[in-house]
Amino acid sequence: MTPDKNQPLILIADDDPTQLLLTRQTLENEGYRVTAAENGLEALESFKKQQPDMVLLDVMMPEMNGFETCQAIRDLPRNKEIPVLMITGLEDLDSINQAYDSGATDFITKPLNWLILSQRVRYMLRASLAMDKVKRSEELLAHAQTIAKLGNWEWDFHRDEMQWSAEVFRLLAASPARTTPTMETLLDLIHHDDREAFKEAIKHVRTARERVELKLRTADNNNEGVRYLDSQIALITNATDNQEPKLLMGTFQDITERQQALEHIRYLSNYDPLTGLPNRKLFTNYLEKAISEAKRGKKILGIMVLNIDRFKRINDSLGSAAGNLLLREISKRLKKSVRLEDNLSRSVSTEKIRLSRRGGDEFSLLFGGRLKANDFSRIARRLQDSLKTSFEIHNQEIFLTASVGISVYPADGNNANTLLKNADAALHHAKKYGPNSCQFYSASMNELAMEQIKLEAHLRTALEKQHFQLYYQPLVSIQQQRIIGAEALIRWQHPELGLVPPLKFIPLAETTGLINEIGKWVIRTACDQQVSWIKPGRPPIRMAVNISAVQFDDDSFVNTVSDAINKSGIDPQFLELELTESIIINESEKILGTMQQLKNLGVKMVVDDFGTGYSSLRYLKHFPIDGLKIDRSFIKDIPENNDDCALAESIILMAVSLSLSVVAEGIETREQFNFFANHLNGEIQGYLFSPPVPAAEFENLLDSDFFSKVIKKTK
Repeated sequence: MTPDKNQPLILIADDDPTQLLLTRQTLENEGYRVTAAENGLEALESFKKQQPDMVLLDVMMPEMNGFETCQAIRDLPRNKEIPVLMITGLEDLDSINQAYDSGATDFITKPLNWLILSQRVRYMLRASLAMDKVKRSEELLAHAQTIAKLGNWEWDFHRDEMQWSAEVFRLLAASPARTTPTMETLLDLIHHDDREAFKEAIKHVRTARERVELKLRTADNNNEGVRYLDSQIALITNATDNQEPKLLMGTFQDITERQQALEHIRYLSNYDPLTGLPNRKLFTNYLEKAISEAKRGKKILGIMVLNIDRFKRINDSLGSAAGNLLLREISKRLKKSVRLEDNLSRSVSTEKIRLSRRGGDEFSLLFGGRLKANDFSRIARRLQDSLKTSFEIHNQEIFLTASVGISVYPADGNNANTLLKNADAALHHAKKYGPNSCQFYSASMNELAMEQIKLEAHLRTALEKQHFQLYYQPLVSIQQQRIIGAEALIRWQHPELGLVPPLKFIPLAETTGLINEIGKWVIRTACDQQVSWIKPGRPPIRMAVNISAVQFDDDSFVNTVSDAINKSGIDPQFLELELTESIIINESEKILGTMQQLKNLGVKMVVDDFGTGYSSLRYLKHFPIDGLKIDRSFIKDIPENNDDCALAESIILMAVSLSLSVVAEGIETREQFNFFANHLNGEIQGYLFSPPVPAAEFENLLDSDFFSKVIKKTK
């Protein structure tokens, strides 16, 4: 599609070819013309030649970084108003200040949300256009006053006589038939906030020409019809009488639209256009002022960061339009919650409550007063409770929860940046406790965050340095009394940190997106190992691989499994994917489609840790599941605990009725083995037979009569 020459031209500067291409495609799809540069110097030269309507600058570039490029553009003639959007992976206060100091209009952080980028560009171009109109309007007024239709008035202060032109009557919404022009009448029609300024202008007009902008009320003295007038006043003297003052002359120019445009620009820079709440910038300003006041009054402040649990899944399922509508409804509930005094402690200063949308599905709250520890928890709980009632979006009932992180001034920091950072850390800590959690910041949390940053850096190089290895735990058939399968379990042997347990690095891999690459390696390695074991003529065994929710949600997951099957040569019926209940609980069409594609490949799927999450007969019937693994938490007290025995029997009977296979995991004692030998026609797994072991040790188990040895040993 040939770009419309009338559309704005946008210059993008980024040294990352992939990022540059995606950004360019996003903006061209919106109809904009786009020109690109690969570094700061190239961007500056392109700007001089093409004079774009807007500039997008990546901060980190060779030759000249984004800050320097922005400053150089601002130093060019007549380029002060061109909007410049900085794209940065840095979100600390110093980087933000540096962006604005170099002349940036706004900034956006990586990774880019393409929808938000398109909206940000659109609003910045609109704001730029509005500012251009304001500027052109001022220039035209300066050159066209003699021919423009201006309201004018004269006041002979010696005789106290006044005359208004017809335009003045119209601007003041006064009837010529009912209104006698006098200075008293004019002052009465000027907004009370500007009346004294107008009087002062008249008082000092003897020494200089005065110009003031005034807010004028309509003739019926209500504030619904406030309009903005530009007023100029001049003293006329008698040239034949020693410059004796003769009268005053003044003009009024309606600048309402200009003022509204300026107010709209101020609104766009301080408020979130989706919800109407203050944005991150304005909230930070509120917080800085509140800290200054709290220092003087020796008071404390509470800063809360609230994040909607699992919002991405809802947004992906219903679409961004429904997601935006849901965010508006959430903001309404939160606003209502903080407005109602009975929702807050009486010790809270309600005029100090500030609610903002920080971006995405995250909100922040500032409150002050004579606070106590239980006030923080109660306010957080009231906010969370306000979201409990279901939302109806596009005829779909949606239930939400929210997690909250809290920092307190001055205990957790004495500046806005530190307090917000620590509230974020508390929120991250709360997320680990599950949905609808609330956590306070502590110094130990900050240490944990630093540890996580270091761990992430090591994790990013673990694959290429081959620090990962797979261990395998036998799946044992009770009836056949032999190994019929293996569960592949990843281990990270770091040269400095030692053996890092999966529970410590798998959640980090999921949040950073590294889980997909790690998962590909696990599936491919496990498939290769299965084929290697059976090549000498051993009977085939199943290879079970754990799949995370993030991994399963990736669009390329089916291709990953298919590639592993094709390259290894494994018979797909011997590849088993272990899925957690959290993956399939929402029963979406996308999940069903992915599972059906996997089923078409011939692989098997089982529900891991069955019974610990959202166990439901509905999804067992709805999805193509092949089997269940009874979670070890129901097995560890068997046979002593009668309830656990009954529950295990019920799960086995239910699985049999649905033609599902059953694996009992966590078998550690002979008594547990005997129980399942009497009740289960399936498989068992646990330390009674073997812990997870390296591939070579597992191969020895395959060639030994280990089943009989273990049973004899435990008698």
